[in-house]
Amino acid sequence: MRDASFFGLPDEAITKVFVTPTVGSTFHLDPIIAEDMSRLTIFSISGRLVETIDPKQRSWNATHLNEGIYFMVATTNSGKKGTQKIVVQKN
Repeated sequence: MRDASFFGLPDEAITKVFVTPTVGSTFHLDPIIAEDMSRLTIFSISGRLVETIDPKQRSWNATHLNEGIYFMVATTNSGKKGTQKIVVQKN
């Protein structure tokens, strides 16, 4: 299997948008996709693990983080992964 990104996601990765909005400080998970998620992890742009979130909470407040670019990595119950870039921006 070849890697699809610097996080090493396999070819059978999640390809749908699973969090909205992509810019802001509060992010909401797509409820249909979240049902199949086992874990949601947040990484800084440097690749440092920032936080692990239980997808059952369906939303995530990022006001405690510095403004900037982060990556959300979703892992499904079947082991598929997907990455989505978000920008934490406080109003």
